[in-house]
Amino acid sequence: MKRLITFGDSVTWYDRQRYLATTHTPGQRCVGYQQVLRETFGVPVLNEGVSGETLQQITQRMATFAFRPGDALVLFGGINNFNKESLSQIGAPTTLAPETFTGATRHCLTQLAQTSPTIPVLLVAPYPVYKREKGWSAGAYRERILALGREFDRPVCDLWPLDVKADVTRFFADDVAQTGFLFHPTDWGHRLIGRQIADTLAQLI
Repeated sequence: MKRLITFGDSVTWYDRQRYLATTHTPGQRCVGYQQVLRETFGVPVLNEGVSGETLQQITQRMATFAFRPGDALVLFGGINNFNKESLSQIGAPTTLAPETFTGATRHCLTQLAQTSPTIPVLLVAPYPVYKREKGWSAGAYRERILALGREFDRPVCDLWPLDVKADVTRFFADDVAQTGFLFHPTDWGHRLIGRQIADTLAQLI
């Protein structure tokens, strides 16, 4: 592996950005999960995270990305699908509809298999997240990512078992009183995530 590409939403984007005013550490520069990957593998890690994007939007950007021989890919999404969409937009398990979570991800993995068959791809299933209007969840997206990993024979780093509720202020940076949600990890949370991603990726490359 010569280069590691991390595609995702604001969890991915946050690496080396400053925590927002709605967090417990406003203005502090975030040390994202990618730092663990840099330390572990010693290769450049590209941050292709865009705040606010659903997995459909993330995979649309991936479709035009210029992958190179020696690249490896980490794809981490689903939290904004939970945040912004109704559960019906996840799509049926076998759907090809690109406007759905499932169809967009299936199309993306099919395209990668056809155009970049030698690139290792690691899918990341989200940890539990909280939104005031919905409570704790995102489990449906985790289950669908696991299923798509089996379908395409792609490994999945499953973050769901992380006990994020045990100490929410240690794991989550968001000030829930201001935001109404718990989505974004602290530096400690990022390091925990990074170790799991690195351990799974090491078995792939």
